[in-house]
Amino acid sequence: MTTTTTSPILKGTPAEMTHNTKMEQSLENSQFYQSFYPDIPPMSSSELLKLQQNQTSNSNNSRKLIVIDVRSEAERAISMIPGSITLSAFHNDTSKILQLAPDASVVLYCSAGYRSGLECQRLHQLYPHLKGRVYNLDGIVCYTHASILSQQETNTEAAPKLINPNTNKATNVVHTFGPSWSNVNEHFEAVYFHPLVLLCRIIQ
Repeated sequence: MTTTTTSPILKGTPAEMTHNTKMEQSLENSQFYQSFYPDIPPMSSSELLKLQQNQTSNSNNSRKLIVIDVRSEAERAISMIPGSITLSAFHNDTSKILQLAPDASVVLYCSAGYRSGLECQRLHQLYPHLKGRVYNLDGIVCYTHASILSQQETNTEAAPKLINPNTNKATNVVHTFGPSWSNVNEHFEAVYFHPLVLLCRIIQ
């Protein structure tokens, strides 16, 4: 698979870590970052998957779940959670924001919950009527683990549950921003920014 990004990336998954260790570490990372935002309700990837499945099986729920990818264009070019939109696309559709169902959920995600938490706070400031309905997901790294677990529990084929937005096809590659967050499920491959690019992005 060939993809084009705006910044150089490095491939890497900590091979010395076991599957359970990777999952535990990814959960610890996300819980740590989610704790920075006590006023923002957290959401696990397992919970999101259930909401997505419910949305798929019931067309009446199509306006009750909006999933927003707050990551950079370079990260999104590798893969996104199925059904998610960009933050700019959300802001540009004011009518959708105003017409959200009272029980609708708006779920934001990044790699592990830090950047998405910041954007959740901004959404509260911009759209006060959404307070209590904006959730900070544990991140796309945790989603790799939850998606495979979900497939195993339902005895379905353990195929990747991420989408390449350029081809609209399933992919097992995920951009984790940096090596510290590359603890993806063994069915996935992690890529991340070159250290110099990462440093520049962190200090911006």
